[in-house]
Amino acid sequence: MKKMIWLAIALIAMSYCVYAQETMTLDEALQAANRYLEERLQPGSKVVLLNFQTEYLDLSNYIIDELTTYVVNGGIITAVDRQNMELIRQEMNFQISGEVSDESAQAIGRKLGAQSIISGSIQRLGAVYRLRVRAISVETAAIQGMQNYNVKTDAVLASLMGGEHVETTASTPPPARKRETPSKPVKQTAGNEWKNKIWYLGVLTGYGSDFTFLATADLFLLKNIGLGVEFGWQGCYYAEYSYDYYYDSKDSYYLYESVFTLNALAKLLFRPGKVELGIFAGPAINGRFWLTFGGEFGVNVGPGILFLDVRVSGFNGSGSIDIGYKVGIGNR
Repeated sequence: MKKMIWLAIALIAMSYCVYAQETMTLDEALQAANRYLEERLQPGSKVVLLNFQTEYLDLSNYIIDELTTYVVNGGIITAVDRQNMELIRQEMNFQISGEVSDESAQAIGRKLGAQSIISGSIQRLGAVYRLRVRAISVETAAIQGMQNYNVKTDAVLASLMGGEHVETTASTPPPARKRETPSKPVKQTAGNEWKNKIWYLGVLTGYGSDFTFLATADLFLLKNIGLGVEFGWQGCYYAEYSYDYYYDSKDSYYLYESVFTLNALAKLLFRPGKVELGIFAGPAINGRFWLTFGGEFGVNVGPGILFLDVRVSGFNGSGSIDIGYKVGIGNR
């Protein structure tokens, strides 16, 4: 059991080191943006990649071309052909590196038969660049998703900013966000989409009083407060008593067994960076009725969370140390 515990701790530590960095290259940010859009928009919906505000025309063209490529190759949503987009651009006289009002964006989307408009901006923010990607509904102009990414300056970004500089004129407003309606700031950054899920489904296994194997389903209507249900086999031990009438004495002994258990837990989580810390407590039913409580330490790995938990069940000290993995589904 000690080997399993140390192995779990080592895996979690290694995963944290791999996924801790959040500043990325422009290409990595565009790939992350495509994954985000695929999660936020309805599969099969038609989108228009309209404009990305920047002072550099080559940079704006590159972002639209590369993001269009990722959308097409992903096959989840459908991008309007760039040639059709160019005809509309000439007809309505707007620049892909300039600002386009929501009303104009909706009109363009209707002309092309699209359900969503993809736009954004990229601007310097200290030592990095901030790439913003936004999706709005053509029908209602409601914001369907907005995500920010921190982009480091590499050879690709530097070369794109060395091209044609777009001068601001009366017909081409500067890259200020004055026309945007203020909205609630988006706190999620690149690679943190796992924090925005409603459901988390997974399994865990371990050993303590006896073997444990549980399936888990957690519902988080609020970001860090949720309810969980667990069911499966969980070890426990309990006291049995016998009475010897001949000697007029009472004797007790403990039984160890794995029994089918249903846990209903209240959970409180904290998610700094790539780490998840949590505590939980609630009733457990397995032929008896007792309280289960414990704590959890997890790290975001891939689409889900690799976690280690320590739990105690009942008032007799039954408990276990478990390792598990859970995946989030459904965006909040």
